[in-house]
Amino acid sequence: MSQATLNGILTDDGGEACSCYFEYGDTLAMVDTTTPTIGLRTGDTFSATLLGLVPGTTYYYRAAATNSMGTRFGTVLTFTTLHVTPPVEIPSPYGVMIGDEIICLMEAG
Repeated sequence: MSQATLNGILTDDGGEACSCYFEYGDTLAMVDTTTPTIGLRTGDTFSATLLGLVPGTTYYYRAAATNSMGTRFGTVLTFTTLHVTPPVEIPSPYGVMIGDEIICLMEAG
């Protein structure tokens, strides 16, 4: 599984503290949300770490800010998680390889 950290900045609180969060998902429906950070004012930053993401998948996300005046959304953006290459065990004396890189040399017996 993969993870990603989203970062945002509240650019205009409309004169009242906001709760800020992210909507995200692997489709434009973005059905998942992060836990809101409450009490933010203009210029404050917020972030969320997304866990359990599927490797090699494109995700859509946008920031959201809400207060008694309503909810405003940021631009929809995307990121793609990296493909994960499992380690390949090569018999001695070569060692263990990840992709095409030897990460541990073993001496021949």
